[in-house]
Amino acid sequence: MILACVKCERVFNDEVKFHCREMCQSCYASNWYAIRKKSIPKEEKNVARNCVECNLEFNVDIDIRGKIARRSSKGCCVSCYNKKRDTICPKCGADKLKRSQGICSNCRIDKKTKSLKEGKTPPLPKEYVNDVRSVLLRYKWGFQTQVDPLIVTDLYINIYDSGYKNALGLGIDQYEETTQVISMLRLLKICYDNR
Repeated sequence: MILACVKCERVFNDEVKFHCREMCQSCYASNWYAIRKKSIPKEEKNVARNCVECNLEFNVDIDIRGKIARRSSKGCCVSCYNKKRDTICPKCGADKLKRSQGICSNCRIDKKTKSLKEGKTPPLPKEYVNDVRSVLLRYKWGFQTQVDPLIVTDLYINIYDSGYKNALGLGIDQYEETTQVISMLRLLKICYDNR
């Protein structure tokens, strides 16, 4: 019968219990991780030394601004990365109102429609079904008036502010009024389709 751990030599009792291979739990676990670490070779990261845009070597060459080329995101140096950032959406051509990479919030709403259809939208209360349907039809057939953007905003606030504020993490309020109304209409349409 085994009385003590072969690695740490502590006597087995109620606190230090026998686990496996004549070792206690902590010694067996550390032994297992050490063996596993040795058996799996470390993968060396293949880090690029040059910018993918201008081919300057990082921390050696001097960029357009007269400074040492520093690594930024997406394999670019700082100056090339800042050139890539733009205020125009590459997908729809709308003004994003801020310099950033990627697409605008309207295009992100279209992109995430599939995840929204899987049940991430708030439930549409029954009292708003007819209101949402009538607003969507007015915009679909082009019969909207100057009051309709206010109705859309009111419906959006009533439906999405009940625990679903700022749907999808989109900053809808940073865009122009017409773009905000279009974004809210798209989210209301998704909510209406999921009812």
